[in-house]
Amino acid sequence: MHCGSRSGWLPDRPLRWENQMKEKIIALVEEVLNVAPGTVTEETRMEDLEEWDSLAHVMLIGELEERLGISIPLDEAVEITSVREILEKAACL
Repeated sequence: MHCGSRSGWLPDRPLRWENQMKEKIIALVEEVLNVAPGTVTEETRMEDLEEWDSLAHVMLIGELEERLGISIPLDEAVEITSVREILEKAACL
């Protein structure tokens, strides 16, 4: 499951759906990192949160695929350092 095309939306997936997926991804990041709701934004980077260590990163990538159907290839997943990059990989931005 992806948010849409790189251009922002597909005809069968309106902007509202994309915003809901962004919210789900951010909520999942907060859950996996065990931080309070509202802590994570599109701009959050790994270095911003001590909870986002290498183990949490692996768990996050796994949960994205298992719970939201967002599959990120391993070679790309290891390069991710921010929520914005996760959203880009999921084609939400």
